[in-house]
Amino acid sequence: MAIQNIPTRADGTSHYKESIVFDGISYILYFDYNARDLHWYLTIHDSGDQPIEGLVSRKIVVNWSTLVRATSPDKPSGAILAASQGHADPGLTDLGESVLLHYIPETDLEALENG
Repeated sequence: MAIQNIPTRADGTSHYKESIVFDGISYILYFDYNARDLHWYLTIHDSGDQPIEGLVSRKIVVNWSTLVRATSPDKPSGAILAASQGHADPGLTDLGESVLLHYIPETDLEALENG
């Protein structure tokens, strides 16, 4: 299984972006922390820095794929999952520390589903 760790910052920076490649395709991930509701939000752009339809301001929730219900053909084909030993969603300095963000390629998702 080829789970890919997604680099994040745990230094208290509340807005930043990361360039990354999933399945050979380049994306730009925008991370925004909302201090009102105490959650991180993820927006995914294509390599031309255009937002991908349906992937704007998706709340990062532990043990739930950020890509669920996204239907754009431009979205990554796998799943982005926030993993934690606990059940609390990541706070400002938790993403990258106690909560890790992973990309699971589509082929590995199929293997998990088929046992």
